[in-house]
Amino acid sequence: MKKFLILLTVLFLTGCSSDDDTLSDTAVEGVWEKTTIVDSNEYDELDENLNYESVIQYKFLKASKFESYTFIRAIESSEIAGYMFKELGSYTINNNRLSLISDRWISQDDSGALQSLQELSLNEQEVEWSFNIILEQNTLIFNFDPCGPAENCIGSITLNKVN
Repeated sequence: MKKFLILLTVLFLTGCSSDDDTLSDTAVEGVWEKTTIVDSNEYDELDENLNYESVIQYKFLKASKFESYTFIRAIESSEIAGYMFKELGSYTINNNRLSLISDRWISQDDSGALQSLQELSLNEQEVEWSFNIILEQNTLIFNFDPCGPAENCIGSITLNKVN
């Protein structure tokens, strides 16, 4: 009887999860961010007495829509100082591979100045991008495909769920 209980316990513990689990489109719904501290001297618009962070934010919405932004935010107040990038589109997940189709807006200011969302300029339309993802509790990892020798490769980005 003891051997039977041990065998059942082992089967139960190993059968509860699988590396083959695939994510659904709704599994990533919410707001995800990667933040990095920024020196306020990097941008003329920033108050040198405040602390800032650079934010890469993805909002995965219902109906397989998404929004992505890159901006500078004051840490203490959460006030956004300005934007560099905006992306709006749709997404699908198939076998833990995220596929995005989107329009992209970027800052056209050559001096690197931060801009409002309305000042960003449409740069590309119907851009398709696909890469593998891993979802572990409140962490979403984008694992990008390898790129050519003359390309600027990212590798991966780790985002944390904020909402």
